[in-house]
Amino acid sequence: MAVPTTVPIPSAATIAATSANIHDLKAALAASTLTVHDGGEMSDNKDITPSTAAVHIPWSSDSFLDTSDDQPMEPGSFEGPEKLLEIHFAPHMQDVQHIRTPLNNNNPFTSVEGEEERYGLRIIPKAVWEEMLDIVQCKVLHSIHHPTVDAYVLSESSFFVFPHKLILKTCGTTTLLMALPKILEFAQDWCGLLHSPSSSGAEMKEEEEDQQQQQPYRVFYSRKKFLFPEKQVHVHREWKDEVEFLDRHFNSGSAYTIGKVNGDHWCLYVTAPFLGYPCNSNKEVKGDETAMENLLEEDDATQGGLFGFPPTRPLSRASSSRSSSASTTDDSESEDTPTTTTTQGADGEDYDQTIEILMTDLNPKAMQKFYHHANKNQPSGSEGGEVVDQQTGLATLFPEAEIDSFLFTPCGYSANALLKQSSSTGAGAGKYFTIHVTPEPVCSYASFETNIPVRLSSSSKTHHLSAKGTAPETVQELIQRVVNIFQPGNLTVTIFASAKPGASQKQIEKRQFKMLHSLRSLPGFRRTDRILYGLDGYDLIYGHYLAV
Repeated sequence: MAVPTTVPIPSAATIAATSANIHDLKAALAASTLTVHDGGEMSDNKDITPSTAAVHIPWSSDSFLDTSDDQPMEPGSFEGPEKLLEIHFAPHMQDVQHIRTPLNNNNPFTSVEGEEERYGLRIIPKAVWEEMLDIVQCKVLHSIHHPTVDAYVLSESSFFVFPHKLILKTCGTTTLLMALPKILEFAQDWCGLLHSPSSSGAEMKEEEEDQQQQQPYRVFYSRKKFLFPEKQVHVHREWKDEVEFLDRHFNSGSAYTIGKVNGDHWCLYVTAPFLGYPCNSNKEVKGDETAMENLLEEDDATQGGLFGFPPTRPLSRASSSRSSSASTTDDSESEDTPTTTTTQGADGEDYDQTIEILMTDLNPKAMQKFYHHANKNQPSGSEGGEVVDQQTGLATLFPEAEIDSFLFTPCGYSANALLKQSSSTGAGAGKYFTIHVTPEPVCSYASFETNIPVRLSSSSKTHHLSAKGTAPETVQELIQRVVNIFQPGNLTVTIFASAKPGASQKQIEKRQFKMLHSLRSLPGFRRTDRILYGLDGYDLIYGHYLAV
């Protein structure tokens, strides 16, 4: 495992307030040659020219690159809610194991000492990713590396690189979507991971195919309602502009505003899976896919059926609809069966579950732990982050995880954590959590995100917490423990869960019920929304709570 390296840098709020000069984005995006200087991750240091493979990415003349009206972020109004981009270039890690050498480059990638040999997107050097991050307007502060993932703490949030996908999460007035063309370019030029529409086997006229862009396997983009939307720049000024920008790059995207349009809400853009992807149908199910199956079986065993009682009626089935939603806006504990549309899982897609907990109006007293107290000789940076981990209890949230945290000056906190991977079973591979905190009262915000498996429901009707020093067992317990640390007045929870390959209609419906039940009442809060969406290959549950 590589020793983390630290880059001295001001606080996230200071960076956002002083990074107004973004008029060089056109030149940065238009660069067609890639240079790596002393990246330490190639076998030798030299200029690297990307492959000449034709990729239709129409960004060079994009009208969204007009920066003439952009205004800098004012001090004291930092935008904590992140923009979150997740791009899957293949359904599974195993599908890219053959990609171990950059295209048009005879020099194999030299792995970090002590790690397994890299493959897929992880053969792209850090210095190359940093070129992309410059467009976003953020810097790498720290990093940790596990056999299947690289996790970077950024000056504004986090960046994760897996063999087959990447996750980029940035706050403030960062210009995340402006880096999308570079990401797609790197994925194709280094790894050949974009796919032509013609590879799906469908007949297409030549002129129609020329108009189609090469695509990744799947794309997700989301964000909470901004605290200071008027301070955003570029395409991020309005959700409709973000959607239009994404539609220019992807062929099968769908956009949603989930929650109250005139209140707190969450925006989501998701593409359908690329059906022509050459999946390996003989891939073995290993590691955490088996673990997730066991969790569902344990749920069934503890419930004595579905939530301890049989369903009153089946879910409706309307396969012609891409998505549907079921919503409850009262705080009743009735678990009547909702009517919604289910969707079939995408072939070969990983069975995974991602939970996001987004919090505002945080308790000022609880937030004092996320300030740098120089008068008390408290360290900042990575050393200060470790102090915060211990003081807040974040260090024991998932005890088996390696945490890489950072305390900003004068305040603010970021952390990435990677679950340790079993050498025998592979369990824990690619499992992470990430936390970001803006503690100032005028713009207080904290986010928690994880794909570490926890059960959707529990047999107990009380809010049970596991013993100190042990990981949470259920979604409800995870939410409660996170809320106890940050003490928010306003709370949004989203749970994304993919359909298990080969799941029956009954199994899909059962899992949807459990997702709804996982966002039941929360002590000290009033639930204002609980909404279930069925998407192509995924189910999404959204919940919103206010402290009482």
